[in-house]
Amino acid sequence: MFKSITNRVKMSQLCHSSITASRINLMDLGNHYSYPLTPSGSVESINVSTRKTIKQAIFEKITTITKAGPQLEPSPFYVCDLGELKRQLGLWNQVLPFVKPYYAVKCNPNAKFVETLIKFGNVGFDCASLDEIRTVCHIYESLGYSTADFKDNVIYANPVKPVSHLLYANNKNINLTTVDSIEEVEKIAKFTNGRMNVLIRITTDDSTATCPLSVKFGADLRYSCQIVQRCLDLGIRIRGIAFHCGSGFKDPSTLIKAVSDSRKLWDHINTRQYEDCDVLDVGGGFSKDSFLEPAVVLRNELLEKFGNRINDGSIKVISELGRFLTASVYTLTTNVIGVRNELDSNKVRVYLNDGLYGNLNCILYDHQEVEPVVTTSAGNFVYHDAEEREPNKRQYSLWGPTCDGLDCVVKKTQLSHHVQCGDWISFENCGAYTNAAATTFNGFTNEFECIYVDSEI
Repeated sequence: MFKSITNRVKMSQLCHSSITASRINLMDLGNHYSYPLTPSGSVESINVSTRKTIKQAIFEKITTITKAGPQLEPSPFYVCDLGELKRQLGLWNQVLPFVKPYYAVKCNPNAKFVETLIKFGNVGFDCASLDEIRTVCHIYESLGYSTADFKDNVIYANPVKPVSHLLYANNKNINLTTVDSIEEVEKIAKFTNGRMNVLIRITTDDSTATCPLSVKFGADLRYSCQIVQRCLDLGIRIRGIAFHCGSGFKDPSTLIKAVSDSRKLWDHINTRQYEDCDVLDVGGGFSKDSFLEPAVVLRNELLEKFGNRINDGSIKVISELGRFLTASVYTLTTNVIGVRNELDSNKVRVYLNDGLYGNLNCILYDHQEVEPVVTTSAGNFVYHDAEEREPNKRQYSLWGPTCDGLDCVVKKTQLSHHVQCGDWISFENCGAYTNAAATTFNGFTNEFECIYVDSEI
């Protein structure tokens, strides 16, 4: 179902949804998928290579590097397809049109990517630190926006904040944050003079998630009620509830309980606070390849528990989207810096100029499994080459450039073509939690060029 939907969608513009909120199931989606998108501004300053595919962009970049000769050290590079970003936003807005995406900046803090989202419009930002807030605010301001224009589009979504970061957000009039403890409420009251409003983050059962978060954040309902009382005592306004079912969660039923618990706490707050709650943050953790089932579960549960408020506009539902907006948008291309053919064996070790200490740290920290795509073989461009050929029966292992034996990208794989020193290998779906955590270990760079294309133009 997912493939048939995505293949049918060709969207070149972004705008607000006019679809009436209603319960749907998976089989309904094929009939509802016709969402128009309208950018609020151009993205010309991003230097987008229009009418160019990822394949074309990779070919041209490698050609340029090759012509420069061996004196130019080949560095890893990205290709970012803004057309894929549009398709992902369109998919989200079709299934959950009443849930506003807030981009989780930590996932990929690339400034030009953030700028693109601002120019698309109708996307907010989930920031978790002073630097992320500063990045977003600076880009807004460079585009001519005042703080009053964008303060409601930024949430400081970290339940535990350094005082200096809290003061910075407060000075920037970013007045919405998350809390999961009485101590954090007291900190906010002391250092912001009550100007910062809060969402109470509740715990969820994220035991099936790839990266569970409730081991660190979230309050159960009993403790949440104590947090509510402390907010009331100190004059801190509670705007609503936040939850997160874990990054890469696998059990959609977790969403049902999270929404149900949110409604219970919501009603508890509204019977005690002068102003009603008006924000529900449903977190993130969604992935492109498993989006539809949990998204439909979430949609139906939200409409069951909050339907009247959603339809009358008295509640703002937001989601912290990271990998869903970035993973499939970026393709990473790396250079083969060495090979080692094992004697008396068909095994080959391939050494790349990127690895676990660079962009492919996602293997270690985000539990991702990457699939290498041979891009050149003996200098010939073969990226997604459909030509039939004799199968390559060699067994390969791929390694990063550092001196650490841990720096193994793929322990065992087969490649479509044989590669040698100077060839290139690409990795698709490399936009989430990759360059954000790249290091300079062993003296290798963590700065990489990104080429922007738009497959929807």
